[in-house]
Amino acid sequence: MRQTLETPTEILLKVAKYKHQAALPGFIIIAISFFGIDIFSELYFLKYLSLIGLFWFIFIMAIYRINKIIVINNDGNPVAPIDGKVVAITEINDNIVVKIKRSLFERIDIRQSLSEDFVVTNNQNICVENGTKNITYCINGWKTILIRNTPKIKSNIMGVIIGNGNCVYTFPKSFKKAINIGDKTSAGETIIAYV
Repeated sequence: MRQTLETPTEILLKVAKYKHQAALPGFIIIAISFFGIDIFSELYFLKYLSLIGLFWFIFIMAIYRINKIIVINNDGNPVAPIDGKVVAITEINDNIVVKIKRSLFERIDIRQSLSEDFVVTNNQNICVENGTKNITYCINGWKTILIRNTPKIKSNIMGVIIGNGNCVYTFPKSFKKAINIGDKTSAGETIIAYV
């Protein structure tokens, strides 16, 4: 049986399906309160219920954003897998460990850091190794969804992270660090280190 790779459009359609499932309660609240006002005109609190549904819908649309631009950069430098802020950079043995923290309202896409990456585990975390450059990174959050196991293209979407989360990114000391504590990262675009 041959494994078919999904196109970026198919991946974005999967994410849109998750977004619409999450936004459905907001639509239901708006519909019930809107039609309920016509039927039961003496129940004035129903108009406030529709505002709650509208705010729920806006909230869901804000947290399910994806960067649709696919940046293909073949220079060999690793890029950040998630959007977030660099909160810690430490040196452990012969490696540099970078911790990127993602807040609730940042884009949810998880991007491939290098072309040769492959997923090691998909539990509550998504952990990825790159054997040729000795790079590993683990992404965890409230919910991580692996959409595609073998993207094979740098900066291509490989999953989504919902809610707050973080990424622990490890690379050798021989690489030149390209980010500092407090820097914002953009998934698939921000260079982490220079090879």
